[in-house]
Amino acid sequence: MSLQKLTKKAKEDHSKGIHVGVQETPARVRIRKDLEALTGVTSEVIHSRDEFYVVKVVVKPTKGVYSGGEFHFRIDLTEKYPDDGPKVRYTGPMRVYHPNIEGEELSELRLHGRPCTDWGVCVGVQREWKPNYTLCQLIISIEMLFEHPNYDDNLPGLASTAAEVLKTDPAKFEAIAKEWMKGDTHRVK
Repeated sequence: MSLQKLTKKAKEDHSKGIHVGVQETPARVRIRKDLEALTGVTSEVIHSRDEFYVVKVVVKPTKGVYSGGEFHFRIDLTEKYPDDGPKVRYTGPMRVYHPNIEGEELSELRLHGRPCTDWGVCVGVQREWKPNYTLCQLIISIEMLFEHPNYDDNLPGLASTAAEVLKTDPAKFEAIAKEWMKGDTHRVK
């Protein structure tokens, strides 16, 4: 093969996340396959070759309580993916009033003098993960949290309060959620 063809192939491989000297493991193949098959996803999905086992997702709901907002998530994968399921964290840019996203500002990190910059997410696909599930299914599940917050499957802390308000007074829940989306007082530091 000519040097020109080798260079072209190396560039193509690099753009696909294949690095010379990096072993092509089943997890890497599956992650790449999942990312190439993202159909029906409305979110922005960011995948960096430098952080191969991290997928960042930006959800921008167009309807419902959270319409007009922007919500960032981090999906952490392991070398054992898809056997080991992904871990989803909410990363901001501001805290969110939501029953399925932990919004407890007084987290363990904050108690130790460091600001909390990510929170847990309660999404069924993550909790009940099976190896035949895909990143596409997980991302769509995250998107659905904003169309249909689930007060019956809430996280503790502030999320529990949000669930109770959603259940007993949906109009009040919507007003609080929209207020949180506006203000700098809830911005992740």
